[in-house]
Formats: sequence, C-alpha cells, structure tokens
Amino acid sequence: ATDAGESEMLLEPGEMVPVEQLLYGIMVMSGNDAAMVAAEAVAGDVQAFVSMMNARAAELGLKETSFANPHGLDAEGHYSTARDLATLGAYAMKNPEFAKLAGTDRIEFPWPGRSENRVMLNHNKLVGKVSFVTGIKTGFTNKAGFCLVGSGSRDGVNLVTVVLGTESSDICGQDTVRLLEYGFSLYREQVLI
Repeated sequence: ATDAGESEMLLEPGEMVPVEQLLYGIMVMSGNDAAMVAAEAVAGDVQAFVSMMNARAAELGLKETSFANPHGLDAEGHYSTARDLATLGAYAMKNPEFAKLAGTDRIEFPWPGRSENRVMLNHNKLVGKVSFVTGIKTGFTNKAGFCLVGSGSRDGVNLVTVVLGTESSDICGQDTVRLLEYGFSLYREQVLI
C-alpha cells in the first residue's frame, strides 16, 4: 500500500492508523496509500474489495462504471461517466459521516514517532473557501485530467456537480462554482397558498 504512488497520506510500513484517520486520508488528502490499506482491511485483499465496489456500483444503477482499483488511478477496465459519478456523489452525501469527511478543509492527528502532527489539507480548494461548497472529491490522472465531483448547499437546496477532463485544478474549481451557481439560480421559493 505504501507504494501506491501519486497522492498519499504518507503511511509507513508497519504503521498502525485508526480507521478514522484512513478515511480522512482518503477523502481529504486523496491518499492512494490509505485507499489501499482500507481495501485490504475491509475485504482481505484489494481485488476482493474491487469486486465489492463493482457490486455496489451495480446496486446503485451505475451502468457505465467499472472499478479496477480502490484509488482511481488509471488502469485497464477502470472508468466511469459524469452521470454515474453524480449519482454516486448524491448517494454518498446523504450519509452524514461521509458528508463530514467530504466537507473537511483541514484536520490534523498525532503522528507517532514524529515531533509534528500529520496535517491533512483538502485537495478540493473550494471546501472552506466558498461558503456554499460542501465537498466532495477531486481527482487527477493523465488520462482523465483534473476532475471534481462537487457539492453545494444553499437555502435548503443541495446540488452535486461533475467536472471532468480540465487542464488545471483552478479551471476545474471555477467550472464547479459556475455549475453550482447556475443550479441554485434555477430554484426559487413559491407561495402555493
């Protein structure tokens, strides 16, 4: 798991980490190493976990999604669509614990064996900076470009957006904010009686 590569929470071989920290490592730090450790802990090995992911995707009706790993890096047979990611994001944000993880901009935990704490800063730069943004998850691969499944809440309206394949995280964030603002503009209060 410590060789997952790309974005990591910097786990070390033999390190004992509470599940809560792994979950923050996955959602806030985009820790591919944390995703691998969690997969092994839940299912016994990565492939068994990937099978669980694909079974759950089918249950949720994600018809154009196939997982090949728990972290989302490019792999043969690993793909999804904006529609499926939006469906998954909306489903996940109904879980208060998931929403808490997705909406955390910064958190730190003691880092055993080190003088400093393990500080986790959300890769979604909109969280904590744009008042109505509530999450969800960034991503980047060479094939997919910069991606963001975003979420926002304003006046009781909750929205999920998906931006895929942009050239930078800044463009991805700007497009997400524009989509959320557009979505909010479509709703208005109406007195029925």
